Amino acid sequence: MDALQPYHEAIKSGNFQLPTPNQSSTILQRARTALEREVASILVCGSDPPRRVWLRTSYEEEGSPGAINALESLDAEDLEYITGEDDGRVLVLDDAARYEYADWSQVLYCLPEILDSLTCGPQSPDMRREEVREAKENVEQELEFEEDEEALEETRERIQQAWVTGFLWVQDEETAETGEVLLVWLDEFGRVVRENRVKFDKLTDWLGMLVGGRDFDIEWWSTADVGEIYEGGAWPS
Repeated sequence: MDALQPYHEAIKSGNFQLPTPNQSSTILQRARTALEREVASILVCGSDPPRRVWLRTSYEEEGSPGAINALESLDAEDLEYITGEDDGRVLVLDDAARYEYADWSQVLYCLPEILDSLTCGPQSPDMRREEVREAKENVEQELEFEEDEEALEETRERIQQAWVTGFLWVQDEETAETGEVLLVWLDEFGRVVRENRVKFDKLTDWLGMLVGGRDFDIEWWSTADVGEIYEGGAWPS
């Protein structure tokens, strides 16, 4: 369950070897763009309300009649609410040469900090284990007495909530075709807990709740598809 935490702890303690100038210029600076380093610095500091990255992976709609570019339809105020950042553009990854991924999850290789974006910054392994342990105990106790399927489903949902640590907006090929943006809730290992699609012109409907960090109180979460590893109320190891 430690995931990225050992690396965060090493940085906080100063107990690590600094890269040489040559390593910085030939490896580290090339591994991340200046924007990605800025995004990482915002996410790793944590915040309340949480910050949310918008990733665009499809660029074929440019110049294609009838195709939809959801990003063009969002003004500065919309982006502020969507990303949680005063200058919302800072958290928008929009570069065809960099982000035209076949699979959106590739962004986690250069910005693993996304996996901490809903936790107000990295948590200690002990704190994270304790939160999950308490949630698991509560769920197990309730499952002993629940027989109603609706109540069981609510209990399974709480299992999923206990594991969520990150969030990502994704503008992909399907967005260009249907206008639906992908919303992804992630656990600390980059696994999908839940995902949903929402019409870009409906994004403002529940943004007030997201700004308040109340992801689990909105319809986007409750109607979302469950990630494979969490199906059936499974408690992942």
